[in-house]
Amino acid sequence: TSLTIWENPGRSMISEFMILANHLAALKLAGRGAACLYRSQEEPTKRVNRREAGCQELFLCLKQRRYLNRVFWTLNPRPHSGMGLEVYTNLTSPLRRCIDLIIQRQVRSAVNANGPVYSDEEMAQLLTQVDPALRRANRVQLRRRRYWLLRYFEAQGVREYEALVMEKLPRRWRIFITELMMDAELPPRPGLDLEPGQMISVRVKKVDAREDVFKLEMI
Repeated sequence: TSLTIWENPGRSMISEFMILANHLAALKLAGRGAACLYRSQEEPTKRVNRREAGCQELFLCLKQRRYLNRVFWTLNPRPHSGMGLEVYTNLTSPLRRCIDLIIQRQVRSAVNANGPVYSDEEMAQLLTQVDPALRRANRVQLRRRRYWLLRYFEAQGVREYEALVMEKLPRRWRIFITELMMDAELPPRPGLDLEPGQMISVRVKKVDAREDVFKLEMI
């Protein structure tokens, strides 16, 4: 499948090293009492029971995702539930994120005799400037990802996709297209009785990337 491109030992090893580097940087700054921007996440509001979710691991993970808390930036060292670490930051992508560059500078200066380059007050001021920009960038990234996914569907034409039924909402079914790891919606149909965790086949009824239109129908 297309996911094979991303799931390989090389990428996994690099990802683990990046997580370790971020964790060690946060530990170093916290241990020295130097100002830092910590990335934190509270524990999930609920833990999905495996018996309740059934045997399908993907369904279990997607259902648990609904109860995850948002990741946020803080000036105080706090745990990151998703990473399973007591403290975490970001410094491995300085070309993409301003925060990573800030943390790299802070780590480098903190281990030198001159001490941290940023004080607590300066780090707090940087957070007020950078955090809103990061939120806007994330929204743009999500819209961009959806746009190119819809462009992909436009290019594919009429074809079949496997989807996992997640839940029934008041006027639609929430499903998950497994090939592209994409959330989607399916309109109700008279006599249509689906079960969460069920695999179904769908096809695109209408798609327009520029107008953000994406309609599916069950085969």
